[in-house]
Amino acid sequence: MINITPEIAINRIGLGCMGMSEFYGASNDQDSLKVMAKAVELGVNCFDTADLYGDGHNEQLIGRFLKQTHVKPAIATKCGIVRHQELLPDGNFKRSYNGSSDYITASCEASLKRLGVESLDLFYLHRPDPNTPIEESVEALARLKAQGKVKAIGLSEVSAEDLKRAHQTHPINCLQSEYSLWSREVETEILPYCESNDITFVAFSPLGRGLTKPTIQLDEDDFRNNIPRFSEQNMASNKPLFDLIEKIAKIHSATGAQVCLAWLLQSHANLMVIPGTRHISYLEQNVASQSLQLTEEELKLLSVTFSPKQIQGEKYLVAS
Repeated sequence: MINITPEIAINRIGLGCMGMSEFYGASNDQDSLKVMAKAVELGVNCFDTADLYGDGHNEQLIGRFLKQTHVKPAIATKCGIVRHQELLPDGNFKRSYNGSSDYITASCEASLKRLGVESLDLFYLHRPDPNTPIEESVEALARLKAQGKVKAIGLSEVSAEDLKRAHQTHPINCLQSEYSLWSREVETEILPYCESNDITFVAFSPLGRGLTKPTIQLDEDDFRNNIPRFSEQNMASNKPLFDLIEKIAKIHSATGAQVCLAWLLQSHANLMVIPGTRHISYLEQNVASQSLQLTEEELKLLSVTFSPKQIQGEKYLVAS
Protein backbone atom coordinates (compact mmCIF):
# COMPACT_ATOMS: atom_id res chain seq x y z
CA MET A 1 0.00 0.00 0.00
CA ILE A 2 1.02 3.59 -0.60
CA ASN A 3 -0.18 6.55 1.45
CA ILE A 4 -1.17 9.30 -0.98
CA THR A 5 -2.30 11.39 1.99
CA PRO A 6 -2.71 10.39 5.65
CA GLU A 7 -6.33 9.56 4.79
CA ILE A 8 -5.84 7.82 1.43
CA ALA A 9 -3.92 4.53 1.25
CA ILE A 10 -4.03 2.74 -2.07
CA ASN A 11 -2.95 -0.59 -3.46
CA ARG A 12 0.18 -0.42 -5.62
CA ILE A 13 -1.86 -1.76 -8.53
CA GLY A 14 -4.80 0.36 -9.62
CA LEU A 15 -7.24 0.02 -12.50
CA GLY A 16 -6.85 2.17 -15.59
CA CYS A 17 -10.34 2.64 -17.00
CA MET A 18 -9.66 4.57 -20.23
CA GLY A 19 -10.04 1.57 -22.54
CA MET A 20 -13.53 0.92 -21.23
CA SER A 21 -14.71 3.95 -23.20
CA GLU A 22 -12.50 4.35 -26.28
CA PHE A 23 -9.09 4.14 -27.96
CA TYR A 24 -8.64 0.34 -27.76
CA GLY A 25 -11.49 -0.84 -29.94
CA ALA A 26 -15.05 -1.80 -29.04
CA SER A 27 -16.06 -2.08 -25.39
CA ASN A 28 -19.15 -3.15 -23.47
CA ASP A 29 -20.40 -1.27 -20.42
CA GLN A 30 -21.79 -4.36 -18.69
CA ASP A 31 -18.51 -6.22 -19.09
CA SER A 32 -16.62 -3.18 -17.82
CA LEU A 33 -18.83 -3.01 -14.72
CA LYS A 34 -18.05 -6.67 -14.03
CA VAL A 35 -14.33 -5.95 -14.28
CA MET A 36 -14.72 -3.08 -11.80
CA ALA A 37 -16.58 -5.34 -9.39
CA LYS A 38 -13.90 -8.01 -9.63
CA ALA A 39 -11.21 -5.38 -9.14
CA VAL A 40 -12.52 -4.26 -5.75
CA GLU A 41 -13.02 -7.90 -4.80
CA LEU A 42 -9.31 -8.45 -5.47
CA GLY A 43 -8.35 -5.44 -3.36
CA VAL A 44 -7.85 -2.86 -6.10
CA ASN A 45 -8.93 0.37 -4.42
CA CYS A 46 -8.06 3.08 -6.95
CA PHE A 47 -9.69 3.61 -10.36
CA ASP A 48 -8.06 6.01 -12.81
CA THR A 49 -10.16 7.99 -15.29
CA ALA A 50 -10.42 11.44 -16.93
CA ASP A 51 -13.07 13.71 -18.36
CA LEU A 52 -11.37 13.16 -21.74
CA TYR A 53 -12.07 9.42 -21.90
CA GLY A 54 -15.18 8.90 -24.01
CA ASP A 55 -15.89 12.62 -23.63
CA GLY A 56 -17.29 12.07 -20.12
CA HIS A 57 -18.57 8.52 -20.68
CA ASN A 58 -15.83 6.92 -18.58
CA GLU A 59 -16.63 9.02 -15.51
CA GLN A 60 -20.34 8.32 -15.96
CA LEU A 61 -19.61 4.59 -16.19
CA ILE A 62 -17.63 4.67 -12.95
CA GLY A 63 -20.43 6.70 -11.40
CA ARG A 64 -22.83 3.85 -12.27
CA PHE A 65 -20.51 1.40 -10.57
CA LEU A 66 -20.20 3.51 -7.43
CA LYS A 67 -23.99 3.46 -7.06
CA GLN A 68 -24.10 -0.33 -7.05
CA THR A 69 -21.13 -1.18 -4.81
CA HIS A 70 -20.65 -1.01 -1.06
CA VAL A 71 -16.86 -1.03 -1.44
CA LYS A 72 -15.87 2.41 -2.67
CA PRO A 73 -12.50 2.66 -4.45
CA ALA A 74 -10.62 5.93 -4.54
CA ILE A 75 -11.34 7.76 -7.79
CA ALA A 76 -8.58 9.62 -9.61
CA THR A 77 -9.68 11.78 -12.51
CA LYS A 78 -8.13 14.49 -14.65
CA CYS A 79 -8.88 17.67 -16.55
CA GLY A 80 -7.05 19.98 -18.91
CA ILE A 81 -7.27 18.35 -22.34
CA VAL A 82 -9.95 19.88 -24.56
CA ARG A 83 -11.44 17.73 -27.34
CA HIS A 84 -12.25 19.13 -30.77
CA GLN A 85 -14.37 17.66 -33.57
CA GLU A 86 -11.59 17.96 -36.15
CA LEU A 87 -9.69 14.72 -36.75
CA LEU A 88 -5.92 14.42 -37.16
CA PRO A 89 -4.13 12.35 -39.85
CA ASP A 90 -3.86 9.40 -37.44
CA GLY A 91 -7.64 9.34 -37.01
CA ASN A 92 -7.54 10.74 -33.49
CA PHE A 93 -9.40 13.88 -32.49
CA LYS A 94 -7.63 17.23 -32.39
CA ARG A 95 -6.99 18.47 -28.89
CA SER A 96 -5.80 21.56 -27.06
CA TYR A 97 -4.87 22.28 -23.45
CA ASN A 98 -6.49 24.49 -20.84
CA GLY A 99 -5.03 24.86 -17.37
CA SER A 100 -6.70 28.12 -16.42
CA SER A 101 -8.25 28.50 -12.99
CA ASP A 102 -11.79 28.91 -14.33
CA TYR A 103 -11.50 25.85 -16.56
CA ILE A 104 -10.11 23.63 -13.80
CA THR A 105 -12.86 24.73 -11.41
CA ALA A 106 -15.61 24.10 -13.97
CA SER A 107 -14.10 20.74 -14.91
CA CYS A 108 -14.07 19.65 -11.27
CA GLU A 109 -17.76 20.45 -10.88
CA ALA A 110 -18.58 18.53 -14.08
CA SER A 111 -16.57 15.50 -12.95
CA LEU A 112 -18.23 15.49 -9.54
CA LYS A 113 -21.62 15.45 -11.24
CA ARG A 114 -20.75 12.66 -13.70
CA LEU A 115 -19.24 10.52 -10.96
CA GLY A 116 -22.04 11.26 -8.50
CA VAL A 117 -19.68 12.05 -5.62
CA GLU A 118 -19.17 15.01 -3.32
CA SER A 119 -15.37 15.06 -3.56
CA LEU A 120 -12.65 13.68 -5.80
CA ASP A 121 -10.03 11.53 -4.09
CA LEU A 122 -7.35 12.63 -6.56
CA PHE A 123 -7.61 15.35 -9.21
CA TYR A 124 -4.91 15.78 -11.84
CA LEU A 125 -4.04 18.39 -14.39
CA HIS A 126 -3.99 16.02 -17.37
CA ARG A 127 -1.39 17.98 -19.34
CA PRO A 128 0.29 21.35 -18.72
CA ASP A 129 -1.16 24.28 -20.62
CA PRO A 130 1.60 26.17 -22.47
CA ASN A 131 -0.46 29.36 -22.21
CA THR A 132 -1.03 29.17 -18.45
CA PRO A 133 1.72 29.28 -15.81
CA ILE A 134 1.83 25.98 -13.94
CA GLU A 135 1.58 27.97 -10.70
CA GLU A 136 -1.89 29.22 -11.68
CA SER A 137 -3.08 25.71 -12.42
CA VAL A 138 -1.75 24.36 -9.14
CA GLU A 139 -3.27 27.23 -7.16
CA ALA A 140 -6.65 26.35 -8.67
CA LEU A 141 -6.23 22.70 -7.64
CA ALA A 142 -5.16 23.81 -4.16
CA ARG A 143 -8.29 25.97 -3.77
CA LEU A 144 -10.47 23.00 -4.69
CA LYS A 145 -8.65 20.99 -2.05
CA ALA A 146 -9.17 23.69 0.55
CA GLN A 147 -12.89 23.70 -0.32
CA GLY A 148 -13.10 19.95 0.27
CA LYS A 149 -13.94 19.13 -3.34
CA VAL A 150 -10.58 17.46 -3.89
CA LYS A 151 -8.63 15.37 -1.37
CA ALA A 152 -5.31 15.13 -3.21
CA ILE A 153 -3.84 16.87 -6.24
CA GLY A 154 -1.66 15.62 -9.05
CA LEU A 155 -0.01 16.45 -12.35
CA SER A 156 0.36 14.31 -15.46
CA GLU A 157 3.13 14.31 -18.08
CA VAL A 158 4.85 17.52 -16.98
CA SER A 159 8.51 18.40 -17.32
CA ALA A 160 10.86 18.19 -14.38
CA GLU A 161 11.02 22.00 -14.28
CA ASP A 162 7.24 22.35 -14.20
CA LEU A 163 7.03 19.71 -11.47
CA LYS A 164 9.53 21.60 -9.32
CA ARG A 165 7.72 24.92 -9.79
CA ALA A 166 4.37 23.28 -9.07
CA HIS A 167 5.61 21.56 -5.91
CA GLN A 168 6.98 24.86 -4.63
CA THR A 169 3.55 26.43 -5.16
CA HIS A 170 1.69 23.69 -3.28
CA PRO A 171 2.73 20.15 -2.33
CA ILE A 172 1.92 17.73 -5.16
CA ASN A 173 0.63 14.35 -4.01
CA CYS A 174 1.00 12.38 -7.25
CA LEU A 175 2.82 12.66 -10.54
CA GLN A 176 1.47 10.49 -13.34
CA SER A 177 3.48 9.75 -16.44
CA GLU A 178 4.11 6.98 -18.93
CA TYR A 179 6.64 4.49 -17.61
CA SER A 180 7.43 0.93 -18.58
CA LEU A 181 10.33 -1.16 -19.83
CA TRP A 182 9.51 0.41 -23.20
CA SER A 183 9.35 4.06 -22.11
CA ARG A 184 11.88 5.18 -19.50
CA GLU A 185 12.34 8.91 -20.05
CA VAL A 186 11.20 9.70 -16.48
CA GLU A 187 14.18 7.93 -14.94
CA THR A 188 16.51 10.87 -15.56
CA GLU A 189 14.86 13.65 -13.53
CA ILE A 190 11.19 13.00 -12.77
CA LEU A 191 11.51 9.82 -10.71
CA PRO A 192 14.45 11.06 -8.59
CA TYR A 193 12.57 14.28 -7.80
CA CYS A 194 9.42 12.37 -6.81
CA GLU A 195 11.41 10.01 -4.60
CA SER A 196 13.21 12.82 -2.80
CA ASN A 197 10.05 14.90 -2.29
CA ASP A 198 7.59 12.19 -1.20
CA ILE A 199 5.51 12.44 -4.38
CA THR A 200 3.86 9.18 -5.39
CA PHE A 201 4.72 8.27 -8.97
CA VAL A 202 1.84 6.73 -10.93
CA ALA A 203 2.92 4.78 -14.02
CA PHE A 204 0.40 4.73 -16.83
CA SER A 205 0.78 2.33 -19.78
CA PRO A 206 3.04 0.16 -17.57
CA LEU A 207 2.81 -2.65 -20.13
CA GLY A 208 3.87 -0.47 -23.04
CA ARG A 209 0.25 -0.38 -24.24
CA GLY A 210 0.18 -4.16 -24.42
CA LEU A 211 3.70 -4.89 -25.66
CA THR A 212 4.20 -8.17 -23.81
CA LYS A 213 4.33 -10.55 -26.79
CA PRO A 214 5.54 -10.22 -30.40
CA THR A 215 2.13 -10.72 -32.01
CA ILE A 216 -0.93 -8.61 -31.15
CA GLN A 217 -4.31 -8.61 -32.88
CA LEU A 218 -5.79 -5.11 -32.97
CA ASP A 219 -9.31 -3.95 -33.87
CA GLU A 220 -9.56 -1.59 -36.84
CA ASP A 221 -10.41 1.37 -34.59
CA ASP A 222 -7.60 0.68 -32.10
CA PHE A 223 -5.35 3.75 -32.00
CA ARG A 224 -2.27 1.53 -31.67
CA ASN A 225 -2.57 0.76 -35.39
CA ASN A 226 -1.04 4.20 -35.95
CA ILE A 227 1.82 3.83 -33.47
CA PRO A 228 5.15 3.08 -35.18
CA ARG A 229 6.24 0.72 -32.40
CA PHE A 230 3.32 -1.57 -33.28
CA SER A 231 4.22 -1.86 -36.96
CA GLU A 232 5.01 -5.35 -38.22
CA GLN A 233 8.59 -4.37 -38.98
CA ASN A 234 9.30 -2.87 -35.56
CA MET A 235 7.58 -5.72 -33.73
CA ALA A 236 9.90 -8.12 -35.57
CA SER A 237 12.95 -5.97 -34.80
CA ASN A 238 12.05 -5.99 -31.11
CA LYS A 239 11.70 -9.77 -30.95
CA PRO A 240 14.84 -10.23 -28.78
CA LEU A 241 13.19 -8.01 -26.14
CA PHE A 242 10.01 -10.06 -26.20
CA ASP A 243 12.09 -13.23 -25.98
CA LEU A 244 13.73 -12.03 -22.75
CA ILE A 245 10.34 -11.24 -21.19
CA GLU A 246 9.10 -14.70 -22.15
CA LYS A 247 12.25 -16.41 -20.86
CA ILE A 248 11.99 -14.81 -17.42
CA ALA A 249 8.22 -15.43 -17.32
CA LYS A 250 8.74 -19.17 -17.89
CA ILE A 251 11.29 -19.37 -15.08
CA HIS A 252 8.68 -18.00 -12.64
CA SER A 253 5.62 -19.70 -14.20
CA ALA A 254 4.30 -16.19 -14.80
CA THR A 255 3.05 -14.15 -17.74
CA GLY A 256 5.01 -11.57 -19.68
CA ALA A 257 2.75 -8.85 -18.32
CA GLN A 258 3.50 -9.92 -14.76
CA VAL A 259 7.23 -9.71 -15.42
CA CYS A 260 6.84 -6.16 -16.77
CA LEU A 261 4.78 -5.05 -13.78
CA ALA A 262 7.06 -6.76 -11.26
CA TRP A 263 10.07 -4.94 -12.75
CA LEU A 264 8.36 -1.60 -12.11
CA LEU A 265 7.12 -2.45 -8.62
CA GLN A 266 10.48 -3.80 -7.45
CA SER A 267 12.51 -0.99 -8.99
CA HIS A 268 10.79 1.85 -7.11
CA ALA A 269 9.08 1.71 -3.71
CA ASN A 270 7.02 4.90 -3.99
CA LEU A 271 5.39 3.86 -7.27
CA MET A 272 2.02 2.48 -8.28
CA VAL A 273 0.88 1.20 -11.66
CA ILE A 274 -2.49 1.54 -13.36
CA PRO A 275 -2.68 -1.11 -16.09
CA GLY A 276 -5.93 -0.93 -18.02
CA THR A 277 -7.98 -3.95 -18.98
CA ARG A 278 -11.49 -4.97 -19.97
CA HIS A 279 -10.92 -8.63 -19.14
CA ILE A 280 -11.19 -10.26 -15.73
CA SER A 281 -8.47 -12.82 -16.54
CA TYR A 282 -5.95 -10.04 -17.28
CA LEU A 283 -7.06 -8.15 -14.19
CA GLU A 284 -6.37 -11.20 -12.03
CA GLN A 285 -2.93 -11.62 -13.61
CA ASN A 286 -2.09 -7.97 -13.04
CA VAL A 287 -3.03 -8.07 -9.37
CA ALA A 288 -1.10 -11.32 -8.85
CA SER A 289 2.07 -9.71 -10.21
CA GLN A 290 2.58 -8.16 -6.76
CA SER A 291 3.61 -11.62 -5.55
CA LEU A 292 6.20 -12.17 -8.27
CA GLN A 293 9.74 -11.62 -7.01
CA LEU A 294 12.35 -11.18 -9.70
CA THR A 295 15.99 -11.72 -8.79
CA GLU A 296 18.46 -8.86 -8.72
CA GLU A 297 20.12 -10.38 -11.78
CA GLU A 298 16.81 -10.48 -13.66
CA LEU A 299 15.97 -6.90 -12.75
CA LYS A 300 19.36 -5.71 -13.98
CA LEU A 301 19.16 -7.77 -17.17
CA LEU A 302 15.76 -6.30 -18.02
CA SER A 303 16.99 -2.77 -17.33
CA VAL A 304 20.08 -3.17 -19.51
CA THR A 305 18.38 -5.04 -22.35
CA PHE A 306 15.54 -2.52 -22.55
CA SER A 307 17.78 0.52 -22.74
CA PRO A 308 16.14 3.09 -25.05
CA LYS A 309 18.74 2.62 -27.79
CA GLN A 310 17.76 -1.05 -28.09
CA ILE A 311 14.06 -0.34 -28.78
CA GLN A 312 12.89 0.07 -32.36
CA GLY A 313 9.95 2.36 -33.22
CA GLU A 314 8.59 5.56 -31.74
CA LYS A 315 5.85 5.33 -29.12
CA TYR A 316 3.75 7.99 -30.84
CA LEU A 317 3.04 8.91 -34.45
CA VAL A 318 5.58 11.59 -35.28
CA ALA A 319 4.05 14.57 -37.08
CA SER A 320 5.65 15.38 -40.42
